[in-house]
Parts: sequence; structure tokens; C-alpha cells
Amino acid sequence: MDKLKAVRGGHRSAVTRQIHKTDEKINEGEITRRDIHSAIENLERKHELLQKLDAEILDSLDAESVEQEILDADEFNQHIDINIRRYKECDLELRSSTPQDSETQAPVPPADAAAVNTVNVNGEESNPMSTFYTSTLQAQAHTEILLKTAVAPVWFEDRSAMSNILLDEGSQKAFISEDLAAQLQLKPCGNSTISLSTFGNANQNVRHMDKAQITLEIETGGFIPMDVLIVPRIAAPLSNVTNVIASKLPYLKGLRLANPVTKDRKFELSLLIGADYYWSIVQDHVIRGDGPTAVKSRLGYLLSGPMHTFTGEQSSTGMFNVLIQHQQEERSLEKFWDLESIGVKADELETTTMKDFNDEYETKCITYQDNRYTAKLPWRNDFNELPTNYNVTLRRTCNMIDRLKKDTNMLKMYGDIIKDQKRRGFIERVTENGNQSNRIHYIPHHAVKKDSSTTPIRIVYDCSCHESPHKASLNDCLMSVPPMLNDLTGILARFRLHKHAVTTDIEKAFLNVELDKEDRDVTRFFWLSDPSDPDSPLITYRFRVVLFGTTCSPYILNATLMKHFKLNSCKTAEILKKRPVC
Repeated sequence: MDKLKAVRGGHRSAVTRQIHKTDEKINEGEITRRDIHSAIENLERKHELLQKLDAEILDSLDAESVEQEILDADEFNQHIDINIRRYKECDLELRSSTPQDSETQAPVPPADAAAVNTVNVNGEESNPMSTFYTSTLQAQAHTEILLKTAVAPVWFEDRSAMSNILLDEGSQKAFISEDLAAQLQLKPCGNSTISLSTFGNANQNVRHMDKAQITLEIETGGFIPMDVLIVPRIAAPLSNVTNVIASKLPYLKGLRLANPVTKDRKFELSLLIGADYYWSIVQDHVIRGDGPTAVKSRLGYLLSGPMHTFTGEQSSTGMFNVLIQHQQEERSLEKFWDLESIGVKADELETTTMKDFNDEYETKCITYQDNRYTAKLPWRNDFNELPTNYNVTLRRTCNMIDRLKKDTNMLKMYGDIIKDQKRRGFIERVTENGNQSNRIHYIPHHAVKKDSSTTPIRIVYDCSCHESPHKASLNDCLMSVPPMLNDLTGILARFRLHKHAVTTDIEKAFLNVELDKEDRDVTRFFWLSDPSDPDSPLITYRFRVVLFGTTCSPYILNATLMKHFKLNSCKTAEILKKRPVC
């Protein structure tokens, strides 16, 4: 451990010297493009090496030191990312021979675009989405308005790049600039037809935009998949001067800002995250003071709101809002006033496609034999190759056991739960000479404390675990089918019709549905061969029943109940079949 930290310290010192040496040349005006390229190459090589050392050190630490190690490592790695990005921008300035236009303008659609709100597709007219852009300019202001901005890595397959992000609830979609898309070598997965209107202009211009899928890396090392539209440019650069001043405010000191302080005076946007993913990132904790408000997010603290400055410098603030309108909203509004929205005709709401899928799944994928129901997992037809997740699951399991070592009572309860699951036939040990399916996948698990005297902990299985950002998890490969539930408004309305109401609960409902043998090997996990000895070898188990943790588990349970009601036709079954609420 000490040797690893010493090696890492040496490489960090080399990084600091490289940055200091390069900055000196930049400040003295003696920097060349060759110097910049050399610095970027050295920093990128050191960055990759330091990330490997960070991972090795992290795996060797005890649970108490893990959080601080992650914070320290992330801070230094982010420092490298920021300087690499700064040097790339410096390289662009050296390469450019024309002065940059500093005037802030609203994005203007191409002059040759059709100024209508209809588009002809296969001889038929349809109304595309309407997108409205607004841009404002504020100059020589003593009060600037900070917008929620962040800097974070984004991934496409095995490639990553740093992105300058604006989080905007006023936008209904996420957008990525062509420059960032080119860095990621992004491959479009479709296109979307929209019409654009600029501020103060009633004309609308039809545009076709490519769609793509990227993955946003968050502060804890997790990932958020996102669908984005590719645009030439998102908006004019934002002023970055005020962020430096705001970071020095007393009530903001010590916060890990989503947009780190840099010497850059402009913040060129490369990714706009709208309301479709906004609340997947922004969290509840808010810090207020005499200045901008800090909002906690999964990228760090976001600053927004007025900031009083006395620099006397000319500054500009760009505001970019996107509103997408299409016919779906109009149909939704019509349905809002329909009686079906309060559950009067809830049985007829199911679409033909969904009904066909349900019927086929109940018929072909659910069987009843020996007083037990057995179900298959609903695999996606287009699912990616499912990785084994062997290494990541082994590492996370060992780390979890190391944490449990410090609380022998917790370790005993954890082992008792798994022992009880084995006794009741919910799980089984995997033997080497047993029959194995073509698909094998391992799932990490951990304990979650509960406020209960009888069951103070429960075991959670992470079916969304990714071996790497560009590889699929188990949940990615399964259909995310909505459970067959009636509209909640209708259920509540019928609940009030009569004097008495009856509810029921099935104990361990998911664990009472067996999992098809061909799908059991994708639910493997590791546990101690002797739970009383934390250092005993690990053995492999797998689920014999539907585990609670896959994205399709609620649907499987509902579909099994529906089949049970059909096989046991009676008045009560008919009532329950029309009012499933589980």
C-alpha cells in the first residue's frame, strides 16, 4: 500500500511540474503548438496511469478510508482534465489566424430552410415538433445571473471526452454539439424532424437532426444513459468570470462545484441537458446565501442565480430555452377530459400491441407444474452481448465482506438471510459439473439497513451493474415492460364507492415464482463458504426464483397472477383480474 501511494505521489509531482512549466511558457508568450501537443500527450498518459494506480489503492483500503480516497483521487484527476481541456483550447487559438467575434447572438436557422410548420413525408403532411430558442444579452451589468453549468466526462462506446454542460429545465430535450460528437466519434441511431423559431421571429424553419445515445459519467463513478439531438452549436459562450468570484464566497467554500474554477473567461457549451434528464441529476439539498444558490447534484454543486460584481468589465449572459411541441400533447389533453382517465373504462386502455405481448408471454413463457409457476425472463430482441461481470462482482463482493467484518452482528444477519434463502429453495449452489446455459452473468449485492426490529437489514442485488461504461448490464438486456396495473385514479375512486374495502399481500411474492432453468445462470452471485469465517473461500450461488431487482420483476409477477386468475376462473378471480394493484 505505502509503495503504491509513493509511486502515485511521484507521478502526481511530475504532472504538477508539467503544468507549471507549460503555464510559464504560456504567460511569457513563448509557447508553441509543439509544446502544447507534447504537454497534452504527457498529461493524458499520466492521467491513464494514475487512474490505474487509484483503482489498485482503492481496492486495498478499508471501508472507512474509501470515501476520502475517492474524493482526493477525483479532485486530482479533474485537475488534469481541466488543464488538458485548457491546453486544447490554447492550441485552437494558436492555430486560428482570424480574430474571434465576441458579439453574442441568438442562433439563427439556415436561410434556405422552409418557413412552414409542416413537412411532407411519403406524400403525407405531418406536424413536426416546434422548437423555440431565445437568447438575451446583458452588458456592463453589476449583477450577473449564473446558470447551472457543469463539467463532466461523457462516453460513447469505449471513447470519452470532457463536456461543458448547461442544465436547463426550460428545454424538453438534450442536445450535443457537433464538435463534441466528433470527439466521441458519435454514431447516429436515428433522426428527428423539428421546426425552429428564433426570438422575435414568427417564421418557423423545418430541420432534420440526428439522434444518438451517450453516457454521462457522474461524480460517484456511475453512469446515466442519455438520448441527445446533434446540433451545430448549442448557444453562444457563457461568461466564466463570475464563477471564480462566486467560489470565494464564505458560504460556498469547501463545496465541490460541478463547474470547477479555471482561468477560462468563456464557457463554450457542448451539452445541454433538458427536463428529460434534469431530475436524474439534480438533487434536493440547497444552500442559500448572499449570492447565487448552490444546488447539490450528481455532478457536484450547481450554482445559479444573481451574483453582484464590481469589476466594471463588460459581460454577457446567454439564456437558452427549448420548448418542444407536437401532436402528442394535444392528444394527451383530449384524453385528460375523457372519462377513461378516472378509470371508468380502464380495461380498454391497453393497446393492441401490449395485449398481444402479454398474451404471448403468458402462453409461452409462464408454465404451471407441480403446484408451482415457472417464468422466463423477457429478453430484448436487440439486446447487446451480456458480459459475465465476473471481475467487478468479485471485487465488489470482497469489498462488501471487508466492511461487514467490522460488525460481526451484521455479518451474521447477512449470512442468516442467505442461509434461509437456500433452505427455502430460493437459491442454489452452482456446481462445475452441472448443466450451464449459454449466458452466464454475476450480480453484486450489498446490505441496506431497515428500521425494523425483526429484519434490520435486507440484501439488494444490483442488476444494473456495468462492467464498463460501454458494456450492458443485466437490466439493459431485459425488456422494461410496465406492470399490468389499472389507473390509480380509478382504483381510488372505486375504493370510495362502498362501506368496506379489502386489501391483501402475498408474502415474498416474487420468490414464489420459479425462474426458468435456462435463465438461472444470469443470476449468479458470490458468498462465503463459511459465513462465520470472513476469510473463507467464496462459492457461487444462483437464483431458482424471480429475484427482486431486475427491471422486469414486477411485470413477471403481474403476468403470473393474470395467468393464475385465468386458470382458476371464478367471480373473485374476475374481480381481481380487472383490479390488479400489486
